[in-house]
Amino acid sequence: MGSIVAAWVVYAAKSKEDGWRIPLYCQFIASGMVVIFVWWLPESPRWLVSHGRVDAARAVLARYHGEGDPEHPLVKLQITEMESQILTEGSDRSWWDYRELWKTKAHRNRLVCVLSMAVFGQWSGNSSTSYYLPVMLENAGITSQSRKLLLNAINAPLCFVASVSGSMLLDKAGSSPLLPCSLVCCIVFLGVITPLSKLADHDPSASTAANASITFIYPFGITFPFAWTPLQP
Repeated sequence: MGSIVAAWVVYAAKSKEDGWRIPLYCQFIASGMVVIFVWWLPESPRWLVSHGRVDAARAVLARYHGEGDPEHPLVKLQITEMESQILTEGSDRSWWDYRELWKTKAHRNRLVCVLSMAVFGQWSGNSSTSYYLPVMLENAGITSQSRKLLLNAINAPLCFVASVSGSMLLDKAGSSPLLPCSLVCCIVFLGVITPLSKLADHDPSASTAANASITFIYPFGITFPFAWTPLQP
């Protein structure tokens, strides 16, 4: 949603004098809200337990997980688990101690999964079709700043719809079929976009190649968030 707002604010500000300042200043809104309200956020219960403040941790858990009851079974279970893990592992008490990430085979497997998702999520081509979409459009022969901003603004809502749709389908279809299907589609779409945009860049008169290149950017922008956006977290 932030991407949608950002894209359309930029498009709306395109004709203003010093319009580039408007989206820049708009970024202060969300940041300012965080700066103001962060002081009212509770500390992490696990951090509180690791620093011996069990009663404070119990109060936080009771408010958010136990309907205000410190004796709620879920609150008691979570406090017991935190105390047990921190006592046996101890890594929470030292901010510099990251050995828990790779101490056991199960931990190493989880670490590999997390790192793999992060790397492949960046290497899938999403960065080029989102962050560098204006550059891709220019390579495809679109030099009008207004049109580039409009096409960028259209891409954001499409990605939002795809992300929500993928999130709703995830529990029904499962991650195993969604992820490889999404990657295959990304490969196909990028395989079409790359030579077409190269052709359009070398031959400005090749309008068909330019239009086809732009057309395939949007299916890619839909395919990636359909699976990767809900699965990466």
